[in-house]
Amino acid sequence: TAMETAASPQTNALRVAILAADSGKPVPNVRISYHTWTATRYTHQNQMLTARRDGICDVPLPPSDTTWITLTTSIDDFASARLEWHPSRGEVIPTSYTLRLQRPVVIGGRVFARDGQPVANAEVLFGHREDPSAKKHPESHEFGTIKVASGSDGRWEIRRIAPQMI
Repeated sequence: TAMETAASPQTNALRVAILAADSGKPVPNVRISYHTWTATRYTHQNQMLTARRDGICDVPLPPSDTTWITLTTSIDDFASARLEWHPSRGEVIPTSYTLRLQRPVVIGGRVFARDGQPVANAEVLFGHREDPSAKKHPESHEFGTIKVASGSDGRWEIRRIAPQMI
């Protein structure tokens, strides 16, 4: 479709079209964390990018001295996905990319205090160690750490991890 192939109207941006893998429909409001590295510095973009209602997100291209760029998606009910390019290794950052998000596995539990009472608002972190030999470029299901809080009954749930990451 035109959405999948249309490059960004901005010459200094990567247009990411985000679709549901199972339906092919656009996924709106996907948050994207944006990280870049150069030979001398790491930059975490303070703004969190967000896909529009039509599933499109225009990502500003980094400066020409960038050695590595990563974009990681975050939205409940879809597995997190990471896009990364290493210009220092000759990888070219495209002007458009179609990302098809898959459905996640659901993991959860319940937090109790020593006295057996449920704990509300407990911070639960789930992370993983990256396996460099298993990485696929430019797209993977790598994620850093996912943080959720328990509800008033102590229950927590994460709905953002791809089945192959468990």
